[in-house]
Amino acid sequence: MLNSLNTNDILFIDEIHRLKSNVEEVLYIAMEDYRIDMVMPDGGSISIPLQPFTLIGATTQLEKLSTPLKNRCIYKFHFTGYSPSEQQAIMQRYLTTNHIELKGDKKLLADICSHLTTVPREISNFCVQLKDYLIDTYGENDLVIDALRWEQFWNRSKLQKGGITPLHQNYLSILTEAAGNPVGLKTLAVKLGMNEQSVEDDIEPLLFKLNKIEKTAKGRTLK
Repeated sequence: MLNSLNTNDILFIDEIHRLKSNVEEVLYIAMEDYRIDMVMPDGGSISIPLQPFTLIGATTQLEKLSTPLKNRCIYKFHFTGYSPSEQQAIMQRYLTTNHIELKGDKKLLADICSHLTTVPREISNFCVQLKDYLIDTYGENDLVIDALRWEQFWNRSKLQKGGITPLHQNYLSILTEAAGNPVGLKTLAVKLGMNEQSVEDDIEPLLFKLNKIEKTAKGRTLK
């Protein structure tokens, strides 16, 4: 792939923290000297020149990047979450995509968004769920959401502010019952009927973001 790049092309690597070490080592020389050193089957080696290019890597786990790779990246950017107005624009887009008509002022749209995270994929999934609810309840020719229907859907889905689902609520209930004592990850996973990795990846990130829990050396506690 490196050898096929044209001058000033951009090579984008998503989840760059997953690169194997031997691939990283090839990138180091390519990034610095625009060449690839290859070992031949007979024991010799050749150096293949590359065209100047720009490497862009994306990751949600910066801590897993090796220090040599991080040091070779000249510019580092951290993307924050979407603002409320941006979240509402994303919501409106997916409502339109799913042919759902919103009847109400901006307060209704803002209220709906306040019950969701700012992750576009989750907003998209929510709109599909909302569409399914409207079809099941009112028929496929009446895909309209107003204040009353939103309240009915909200009560049925048991969503809370910030995108907290019943699973998040169960997690928080376990910490509440602990009465301030730290609860270990393994205990949380057993009580929730999940594996530890799923708890860390699927439940805790949102709760940390909403500043509802704290991680200590002894376990998790409520804030």
